[in-house]
Amino acid sequence: MHDNVSPSINANLRCDDDQNETIIENNIIANSCGEGFINKGKNTFKNNIIYNLMPETPDGIECLHQRGYNVLPYGDISGAVYQNNIYYSKTRGQLIITEGCKGEDCVSLENVYLNDNIFFNEADVHWAAAYLDKQKKSGREQNSVFADPVFTDAGNGDFSLKPDSPALKLGFVSIDLSRVGLQEVAEH
Repeated sequence: MHDNVSPSINANLRCDDDQNETIIENNIIANSCGEGFINKGKNTFKNNIIYNLMPETPDGIECLHQRGYNVLPYGDISGAVYQNNIYYSKTRGQLIITEGCKGEDCVSLENVYLNDNIFFNEADVHWAAAYLDKQKKSGREQNSVFADPVFTDAGNGDFSLKPDSPALKLGFVSIDLSRVGLQEVAEH
């Protein structure tokens, strides 16, 4: 999913009310308004790239939904997994995660697996510091790092990783874009 520039986009990928046991894997969200993932259940987000959630459209209109790369509005997300994802921001001040409440129904990360993720922000070298410090003290994100994932040429849509990428060392599996989108079908 790329270049979704409508200012009213809510989330690029969404697991909504009562959606559980869904696996969101091997996706690339790039240059889009809105949030990355919204999750309200026991779902798995693994081996995805979220690159440059835009605060405004290319013509300067503010993107209305900017609650973060991972948005957890409410609900029991015990058993959810966030592993081997790459979160790449170009904008200072964007949120990595939003943990919300609906009345007294507040999200808890206590029984959520968060690990082996890469966080990077071109505009803020401290972007993930507080988040990672808090999570590591709670036993989560133990192997996750703030580091440039070393894309081949993300600015031109090439999200393959160079051999020295720290994401590969954490177990990220490169996404083969040659198998994405419309494919020519051989006639029989």
